[in-house]
Amino acid sequence: MRKVEGSKVYRLLYPSVPVVVAASHRGKVSAMPAISVISLSNDPALIGVSSSPSHDTYGTIIKARCFSVSWLDGRYASAVVGLGSVSGAGIPDKLRTAGLHHSLRGTPAVPVVKEASAYLACTLSKVERFGDHDLLVGEVREARAIGDFRDYWAFKLYRPILYLGSRGPNGERAGPVRRP
Repeated sequence: MRKVEGSKVYRLLYPSVPVVVAASHRGKVSAMPAISVISLSNDPALIGVSSSPSHDTYGTIIKARCFSVSWLDGRYASAVVGLGSVSGAGIPDKLRTAGLHHSLRGTPAVPVVKEASAYLACTLSKVERFGDHDLLVGEVREARAIGDFRDYWAFKLYRPILYLGSRGPNGERAGPVRRP
C-alpha cells in the first residue's frame, strides 16, 4: 500500500451521498451541498454536519438556529452542482436559483426541498470547532421519507447522487453523478 497524505484522507471516504443543507433567516434562503454528515445519537436523534464557517449557509444556520437536510434523487444532480458552484452571498433564495422549490416548515421555520426523497428538520443544538471546520449538531425534530424507505432504502424509486470528489483519478471533472 502507498501512503495517503493527511490532507487527502477525506478522499478515501468517496464516493459519498451528498445532502442539501438549507436554512432561512429574515427572508434569505441559503443552501449548500454537504457530504460530511453523520448520525450522532439515536435518542435524542442528533446529526452532525461539518462545514467551513466561511460558507454563507453556515452563517445563516448560526443566525436561524435551525436547518434542514434533504436527500435528492439523481435527476437533481445538476441542481446540487449548482448549489455548490455559486456563493450564496447576495442571493435571496439559493434553492430557487438552483431550480429547486421549497416550503418553510415548523417553528422555527426551515426550508424543506419539495423535490427531496427524504428530509430532516433540525434545531441547532451545538457548534464545535474541529480544525478548519465546525461540527453543527442538529436535534432532529421531524424526519420524513418517500415510500421507498422502509427502515432502509429499497432503491426502487430513490436513486441517490454519488459524489466522487472534485476531480477524478485522471484529473477529469467528476462531481455528482447519477447512480445507475
